[in-house]
Amino acid sequence: MLRFLIIINIFFIFGSVHGRIEEEEGLRYTITLSEPLESTLEWDYNENDKTELIFRWNITLINGYSGLLAFSNHDVDTNNLDVIIYGNDNQIYNGYTDDESLLYIPKNDIELKYRIENKESIENGRKHKITIRIKRPLDTCDEEQRNYIIDHGTINLLTGSLTDKDFQTLKRQNEVKVDVKRMSLTLQRVQLLKSQVVYPPIPDDAPHLDYLNQDVLIPDDETTYWCTRFELPSFIMEQPHHIIRFDGVISPQSEGIVHHMELFHCDVDPDMQIPA
Repeated sequence: MLRFLIIINIFFIFGSVHGRIEEEEGLRYTITLSEPLESTLEWDYNENDKTELIFRWNITLINGYSGLLAFSNHDVDTNNLDVIIYGNDNQIYNGYTDDESLLYIPKNDIELKYRIENKESIENGRKHKITIRIKRPLDTCDEEQRNYIIDHGTINLLTGSLTDKDFQTLKRQNEVKVDVKRMSLTLQRVQLLKSQVVYPPIPDDAPHLDYLNQDVLIPDDETTYWCTRFELPSFIMEQPHHIIRFDGVISPQSEGIVHHMELFHCDVDPDMQIPA
């Protein structure tokens, strides 16, 4: 049986230190969290402890405002959030919301290791660009089980800002109602735990097939499923072959939109007409 390499590329459009945190090299993964807040998240595994992730959180805030990065159980559901708060006092706090979306900072909150890497004044002092490096365990082992456990599935991240009034209320151990619009919360879905399998390199001239969708309009809905059919060329059908790898090709404007892809082989009579 001939062993033949096919790569099927499918295009679907759809400063301050707290605790001890060592200096690491560049982080391998990055994603945009909120365009209005110019917020991005870089992350990687902690080489010295695989039960921890290292985050570099970048955010731009109006003077006096605080930043909010929350782990949500479902989309923009603000109940039972696990929240990281960058306070305008240059400190990091771990907060939570209850089943009525009331945000609070408990007295016995989990202590996260962090470092304020950079704080830069911009726009004539009206705003600040802040970069915070945080070590976050996959499971913070909170005694009251309020923490979000990071797994290999899709993680829903909410990013937003807090007024000084809200932040001072939280520091006084009082509650603040989370409001998506008032706090400018933005949802981003991401897989934080990436496969660490190292694949052997494939020569640039290795035989492969590209399958690309063209001009697909993405409806303005929460979730869109797109299914299409591609017919294998005749030379593939003439004798057995093996697909040993396939990769997704995602255009820059679709990054952050595509969630997942699935590839199926339909074994039917060659004379059968299958709808596109």
